[in-house]
Amino acid sequence: MSNLKEVAKLANVSMMTVSRAINTPEKVSEKTREKIEKAMAVLNYSTNPIAKALVKGKTNIVELYIPKHIDINSNYVMLIIAGVSEALSQHQLSMLLIRDFDAHRYSDGVIITGLTKEDHYNVENYLKFSNKQVVVFGHSDFLQAPHIDVDNVNGFKIGVDHLIEYGHRDIAFFNLSEKENERIANERFTGYKESITSIDKDVKLDQLFYSENYIHTAYEEAKCFLAKPFEFTAIACAADALAVGTLHAAKDLGINVPNELSILGFDGMGVEKISTPSITTVKQPIFEIGKELGEIVVKKINDEMYELPIKMILPTLEAGESIQRLN
Repeated sequence: MSNLKEVAKLANVSMMTVSRAINTPEKVSEKTREKIEKAMAVLNYSTNPIAKALVKGKTNIVELYIPKHIDINSNYVMLIIAGVSEALSQHQLSMLLIRDFDAHRYSDGVIITGLTKEDHYNVENYLKFSNKQVVVFGHSDFLQAPHIDVDNVNGFKIGVDHLIEYGHRDIAFFNLSEKENERIANERFTGYKESITSIDKDVKLDQLFYSENYIHTAYEEAKCFLAKPFEFTAIACAADALAVGTLHAAKDLGINVPNELSILGFDGMGVEKISTPSITTVKQPIFEIGKELGEIVVKKINDEMYELPIKMILPTLEAGESIQRLN
């Protein structure tokens, strides 16, 4: 394997000049760079990315923060990790998954997801004495950093408007109950409310149910409210786990989906496809968002981004077999 000394000898320059051409090429004349590049090609010399990073005072590591309240085995986490990794690998950067802000870690940047109000103090302390480049998936009022977020309000409106288009007027809402999901739950309720009141501004929003974001807890809750007489023809669920739990409860109670009850989900992470019938859902492009988060943090690390964009991603409707047309 060739080394720096051999490259310098073949190019007839000093080892310092070769090092400078590799790490700060703008400081070397074009003619000299060409000589060095030719010598590197002849000798099949390749730079060590780790050594190069150390020279530049970088680690080539980007942290991805997934809070502890989010299941590490969920499809959501798998998709966001895959998207971030796809972007970072194209720039020979590594990803370090972190679950807390308790210990200082060396990295060039951090992608933060699932940020809650309770996290703010810990995040501020974690970033206080570092030069890490920060990108946020979600929303934060205190971090001056690029944000990418899902448009939960208009996304949920897309789903409920689809129910309305299919003739449903009496639509219940099954929302998330966890404190960690409070902002998301409020936004999706706003979307539900705006769609429902668009057809009847005096409608009573009293067919509301709540569950943690798990199929088994949604099943138990749905079994309770579906066991009682109900007038709604459809139920809009704030997450696919709630929709699948409702579907299972309906089946056990002898309620036919979609003939007697239509079900709408939200997320589109895959669980909606393995149900029978499959769930019509509002799909979040999590893999693509993860990839874009990775691309943004790379631009920030390389000083290629000077603005602090806030980008809202609109989900799309993914048709399943859980909604019956009434008109």
